[in-house]
Amino acid sequence: MNAYFRPLLLAGIAALLGACSALPITIDLLPHLGNQKSGSYTQEVPPGQVTLSNAILPEGGWNADFSSQNIPVSFKTVRLSYEVAVSSSGVALSGSVRAQAYLAPMSESNPIQEKYKLGAEQSVDLGASSSKLAGSAELTPEQVTAVNEKKVKVLVVLNGTASSGSGGTLKLDYEVQKLLLTFTVI
Repeated sequence: MNAYFRPLLLAGIAALLGACSALPITIDLLPHLGNQKSGSYTQEVPPGQVTLSNAILPEGGWNADFSSQNIPVSFKTVRLSYEVAVSSSGVALSGSVRAQAYLAPMSESNPIQEKYKLGAEQSVDLGASSSKLAGSAELTPEQVTAVNEKKVKVLVVLNGTASSGSGGTLKLDYEVQKLLLTFTVI
C-alpha cells in the first residue's frame, strides 16, 4: 500500500508547487487617488488653429501613495493597466491630438521624460464628445523603483493641433476608471 501512495503523494506535491510558482499580485490604485480620479482641464481657444502643448491631465498628475499596503517583497517586473475616460465640451473642435501617459516617482518634479513613458502614444479625437484612453505596459526599471517605494505619479500629456470654427473655452473632463498594478512573484 505504501508503494502505491508514495508516487501519488509526490505527484500531488509536484502539482501543487507547480501551481504556486507564479503568483500574480494586483494592487488597485484607484482608491489611493481619492478625489483626484476625476476633474477638468480648460483652455481658452481662438478661432482657427488650436495648439495643445504639454497639456497635463490632471495638473501635477495623479499621486498614488500606497505605502500602507503590506507588500513584503520588492519587484523586478511590473505591469500597469489603465483606462481614462475623456469627454469634451464647450467650443467645438475638429482634429486629433496625441496623448502620452507617464508614470514617475511621486517626488519627481519633471515627470515628462522618456524613461517614465507608459506604453504607446494614443490619439484623442477632440471632435468626438467622448473617448477612452486605455492601455497596459511593462514598467521601466526607473518606474519599478518608484513602485517599490510605493509612491507614484501618473499623468497624461496632450500635444497637437486642432481647428476651431469659433473661439471660446475648451473643457476636457476626465475620469480614471482603472489603474491596476500587476506583479508576478516567482
